[in-house]
Amino acid sequence: WQLTASVSQPWQTRDRAPPIAGAAMLRARAPTAESNEISHDTFKEWTSTCGVRRVQDAYEKLAVEARNNSRSAPQEMVQQGYKDFDSFSEACPQFDLKCWPIDFAELGSGFVLYFHFLAFLAGLLAVMFLIQIPALYIYSQHDFLCRWENVSDWQHLYRVSGLGHNTSCADSGAAVIGSHWLSPGNLGPDSPSNSQLSVIYTVCVVLVGALSFFAYQHNVLTEKKVDARTVSPNDFAVIVRNLPASATDEKAIADFFREHAVEGKEDTEVVKVVIGWDASDFRDKIKEMRSIRDQNAELEPSDPLHAEGLARMKVLADELASIGKDKAARLKSSGTVVVIFRYAADMRACLRRWGGFHARMYYYRQPKDFACLPTGNGILPGEPLPRFPFGFPPTPIFQLSVERSANPGDINWEELGVDWHTKVKMQAKTNGRMFIIVLVCFGITYGLNKLQDFLRDKKDSNSSSGYSTAMTFTSIVPSLGIAATNIGLCLTAKREAKKEYHDTFTDEEFSQALKMTIGMIVNTAGVTYFCNAKPADWYKSGGLVEDLVFVIIFQCLLAPFVSYLDLGWRLKGLQRRKLTDEKLQAFNANLALGPPKSKEQAEERKRVLADIAFFKKAYRPSAINNPRRYATALKNFIVCLLYTPLLPWLSLVGALGLAVQYCLDKYLLVRWMSRPDRPANSNMSMFALRAVKYVAPLGLAVSAFVFLSPSSQDKTAMWSNFYLSAIFALVVSFLMPYSVWSKICLPCFASLNDDVIEEDYYQAQFMWPKEMKYHKDQFIYKKLPDSVNPEYLSAGVDSTVKADAAVATYGLAAEQAGADAGHAPLHSTRLPGGRVVGGAPAPDESPLSAAEAGVAWSPYGPSTAIAPSVYRAEEVEAPSYPPGPPLPPMPPPVSPTPPGASGGSGGSGPPGASAPQIWEFKVRAGWEAFEGGAQRDLQQRYAEFLAGGESRVTVKNGPHSISIFFDKMSSKLADGHDRIRPIRNSRDQE
Repeated sequence: WQLTASVSQPWQTRDRAPPIAGAAMLRARAPTAESNEISHDTFKEWTSTCGVRRVQDAYEKLAVEARNNSRSAPQEMVQQGYKDFDSFSEACPQFDLKCWPIDFAELGSGFVLYFHFLAFLAGLLAVMFLIQIPALYIYSQHDFLCRWENVSDWQHLYRVSGLGHNTSCADSGAAVIGSHWLSPGNLGPDSPSNSQLSVIYTVCVVLVGALSFFAYQHNVLTEKKVDARTVSPNDFAVIVRNLPASATDEKAIADFFREHAVEGKEDTEVVKVVIGWDASDFRDKIKEMRSIRDQNAELEPSDPLHAEGLARMKVLADELASIGKDKAARLKSSGTVVVIFRYAADMRACLRRWGGFHARMYYYRQPKDFACLPTGNGILPGEPLPRFPFGFPPTPIFQLSVERSANPGDINWEELGVDWHTKVKMQAKTNGRMFIIVLVCFGITYGLNKLQDFLRDKKDSNSSSGYSTAMTFTSIVPSLGIAATNIGLCLTAKREAKKEYHDTFTDEEFSQALKMTIGMIVNTAGVTYFCNAKPADWYKSGGLVEDLVFVIIFQCLLAPFVSYLDLGWRLKGLQRRKLTDEKLQAFNANLALGPPKSKEQAEERKRVLADIAFFKKAYRPSAINNPRRYATALKNFIVCLLYTPLLPWLSLVGALGLAVQYCLDKYLLVRWMSRPDRPANSNMSMFALRAVKYVAPLGLAVSAFVFLSPSSQDKTAMWSNFYLSAIFALVVSFLMPYSVWSKICLPCFASLNDDVIEEDYYQAQFMWPKEMKYHKDQFIYKKLPDSVNPEYLSAGVDSTVKADAAVATYGLAAEQAGADAGHAPLHSTRLPGGRVVGGAPAPDESPLSAAEAGVAWSPYGPSTAIAPSVYRAEEVEAPSYPPGPPLPPMPPPVSPTPPGASGGSGGSGPPGASAPQIWEFKVRAGWEAFEGGAQRDLQQRYAEFLAGGESRVTVKNGPHSISIFFDKMSSKLADGHDRIRPIRNSRDQE
């Protein structure tokens, strides 16, 4: 029943996803019988189960069927023949290798934008190669490389009063590169044939700066397109910083934003304020526990070091418990809160007022439109923003920082509010250690280059074949040394970034990527140039040009294949070899005993489940390392860009290398790597684009001047073009923020009218599990009882949490934070929109606790998804809901009633129904009915959907074609604009 990757389906096209949502198709693929014995094959199947598949459409369809059948999603899976989410995922089809990046939307916008980013870099280098074709032609017409040996004072090559045109070759007989390399060296020093080249590279600088802005616009539009498919918690929330430590009154903060969040509106509805309580007393212990946890995850449970780690975590947990009791009486705010609005449109309006360029600058003002530009450009500073009041009487003092919040699960609550000095101090330490590692790697590579020069000199004095072989080998050694030290830099960057304080886990990944990028660029581009800094050394045999060719070809074309090997998974082969037949027999013997009946049996079961979890991890393929992949792409692009004036065809090599990385990463993602645990957002892509914006234009302007000036006789023209390029690069990179540019240009390319998107938090909250709600994710709030902090919030009901309640819970929260840090993260899958599926309890959870929780126990334990087990994930489709607003998007199943038919006991509608079903869509003033023809269409298509048909259909409503999404009960114009409106069936609402 496992799908094969080689089958090509006719429905796998660019614009249409495969119709896998029908549960009937999935049921046909389900296994009919399975063995109850754990074997090597069971673990090997787990390797396949962890892969990336098209899960979201199928799962959303199953969720609808579960609602229609008054069951939870796990119960519906069992009813349809699946033992758990893993077997359900295994039955879903794989992504097609030829699919477009937008098809990865269910993995998060970050994966879509990652492949778009690779395509952008490759395309940019390819266009630059085409622009440089005239330069290649000029180089091919000259061969004056021998004249570089006459240059004795290289500094004069950059002065306006230079050496003059050199017409003779040196008699030293020193070897130089061939003219076939097509470099500026072919022209010789101070050549009069170089006047057009500086213009070519000025055009390239302008091209790089302009295209980076268009790439940013494309990212914004793509992210909106991906986000339009789902409703996430951060569609309603902003994160507010710089509040006073005494700001612990949720109501006061909510009142401030109710009055000031949106310009010209004093009654903005605020659902909830979640305070980021200060955790300064135990955050360092939490970080240590997480470090020990990660270390133990790589050790077999029987390893003595594993036991030492557990003992240390127990000591830390006891210390946390005592800290919690002592700290509770003096609990304060971290100065950071999350404000949740009722309407997503209000959140976006708040960001337009508070999150703009001028609000972040020192003058703290809201944006104001420039009359000659499109509405909403906000490039002028407007009125001062309100300040948060403090003291008695309240005096407006504090300037607030407001931005869109990260989703729950991404916020690192324990590290919120770390003061600026502490963050900078820790970053100085980690960056200092990184600097030392970069210097060591730099020294190693420099030494390898000097070894190469030494052996070359030996070859000149002894032309034996042995020295010739050594010479060939040492030409490759620096490239191998750079590759090896780059791996070391990446591992060091990952370790050091974990030691820093970050508000979100995405910020931690950003820090990793930044350290990796800088370290690898310095180690790759810097050391190569440092060893051959003089122009005369560029073109000699074994000089800069030849070293660059080996380095760049290896880094761009060969290094990407290293990721294909998945070295992390292969290194875990040592762990997989420990899974002997004797261990398997012991596992099966213990699990066959059934639920433990004594404390000793429970302890033994706990050890067995921990061993099984350890081997599951050993068989799980690596997940794609986003920071490493972005850093590699940036390193290859920037190195090729900086050296393309020296070797113009390197831009083509770089484009091919990025194309290779694109293809390999796409293949590994859809055919080998494990599915990421949470959707990736767009932050990494935005960081990478900003790195291109800041480095590429100015770097290209400088490198073009450095590498072309020695070959040009007209130094005045070179300096003039350099000034022009540098000024343009500085303006583009540092004086034109992306946010300002997008407000000016985006309205010219697409409709960005957010006001038509009217999602309501009180309705959307039922689509998310508990852990994807801010007030159930923060470490203090989630320990509060539901009577104080209910999961589902209702309009008109006060949901504020008093500071006294937080103080009373602080000790318990501190203990729980330690317990959470001590457990390895659960293997679960987060889908866009907040769904968490595929979760399992921690390895030390006994089957007794599962039974107490009302979950049926299986012989394999609730945490072993590799064999028949019980799916344990909190789902939004639970059959019972707390009092509050009705669950909106998924109406209960009804048989369609034709327009004009009356309901009754023998009718097709629900009992007592007397009115036809009327389909309506949301407008600002309320609800508006579809036209008559569309009503009939919707009736028929909805009945087909309930019978297992398509969830997405298109109907005609007057002159407009409307895309209808029955699974989300939403609609949008089918013309490509992101105009999303909820829809409903009025009779079902009644």
